[in-house]
Amino acid sequence: MHLPLLALLLFLPMLAQAHGLHDHGGGWLAGLIHPLLGLDHLLAALAVGLWAGTATGWARLALPLGFTLAMLLAAAVGHGGSSSLVPWIEPGIASSLLALGLMLAMRVTPHPLLAAPLLVLLAVTHGLAHGAEGPADGLTAYLTGLGATTLGLHLAGLTLARLLPEGITRLAGAGVLGSGLWALF
Repeated sequence: MHLPLLALLLFLPMLAQAHGLHDHGGGWLAGLIHPLLGLDHLLAALAVGLWAGTATGWARLALPLGFTLAMLLAAAVGHGGSSSLVPWIEPGIASSLLALGLMLAMRVTPHPLLAAPLLVLLAVTHGLAHGAEGPADGLTAYLTGLGATTLGLHLAGLTLARLLPEGITRLAGAGVLGSGLWALF
């Protein structure tokens, strides 16, 4: 029981360096791996799925799909990086964790007409970071892998939202909120 926790703790310093570990080449595999290497991106994608899992009807799938599409569009726009965007990308990502964590911890059920614009805004910060860190060549393949992993993480969050008791989901939200605070300060 304690061995997996110890293993996770050994890798936390590496995971916390979310935007310095992406020297894994270009193309589809780079896009596939990228969201898994940064704790901020990993937590945000899972939190989107968890939060969407508390929605009803078509919003359960529409919210994660909308987030992913907005993120991919922002990644395409941010490809190659822009020095004018750099100062607010990291605080924007930290703020996205704060917002998602707060929604989960407070058990705010997303109303699609209010949640969709919020998720698009949050997705843009992640997308710009992904795009700025993307490979010089093979952008389409990179974005395809990036989208596949992001959707997979959203689906994992959706599944967890259906399986976990509300208290655990709220606790996970508190953890995401804490990670956002940690990243912000």
